[in-house]
Amino acid sequence: MIGAVPYIFGVCRASALPGPVLVALLGDLGLTQSAAKALVHRVAGYGLLDLTRHGRVGVYRLAGQLRANFEQLRGAGASADWDGRFHVLVYDVPESRRALREAFLSAAARFGYRQLRPGVVVALRDASAGLGDLLSAAAAVTGWLDVDASASTRLIEHAWDLPALAGRYGDVISRLDAIKTAEADPLVAFRSLYEASSEAYQLLGEEGSLPRVALPEDWPAGRLGEALGRVLALLGPAATGHADAVINASRHAALAERDPGWG
Repeated sequence: MIGAVPYIFGVCRASALPGPVLVALLGDLGLTQSAAKALVHRVAGYGLLDLTRHGRVGVYRLAGQLRANFEQLRGAGASADWDGRFHVLVYDVPESRRALREAFLSAAARFGYRQLRPGVVVALRDASAGLGDLLSAAAAVTGWLDVDASASTRLIEHAWDLPALAGRYGDVISRLDAIKTAEADPLVAFRSLYEASSEAYQLLGEEGSLPRVALPEDWPAGRLGEALGRVLALLGPAATGHADAVINASRHAALAERDPGWG
């Protein structure tokens, strides 16, 4: 449920949120207070949230890959041009330490790495700093892979499994297109928008940095963006109204920072 965190920042149109507000809004998405606090702590531990203290209250900002994906989604920070190289992590985790291997691969995926073959993951940029101690725990060796343009296209198609990814896009577009009416109840709209948009945001954020030259001409990202825009128009105003009400009702409301980038 990590995707709930940037969703909340987006609905709030905020660059910083006090912990109690973030926890309350996660609660409105169905988490218990203890589960919401644990999620915030875990995401911060991944380096995906920055924390500053104001007395006993923590104030959080998106960080790392989560912030990069967020900025890319709203168009506030176009991703840097890809230089054609792949960053490589070669790891060595035996079957007897399967839990560590799964934790390493899950963390690597959050930071943009995809499995090329057993023991090797690749990404378009060096995001290995976000893996922290998992790098040494997995005996990972880092480096760069330079290949020609045609080979890089084949590598991306394989590692990112573009046919399956396009299928996911199609499924999400169909679900978004099925939403036809606005929702007047702010809390229901807040929940419904998260349920409807979470996978779309994940796809557009995590895969949006793939170089256009490596994608088929009929790649469905544009259609997904249009479908998501229609749902945002239907549910977004009421959802934002709910988030604003939660912020304004909090005694820590003054610690929330609105994001001027939303305009």
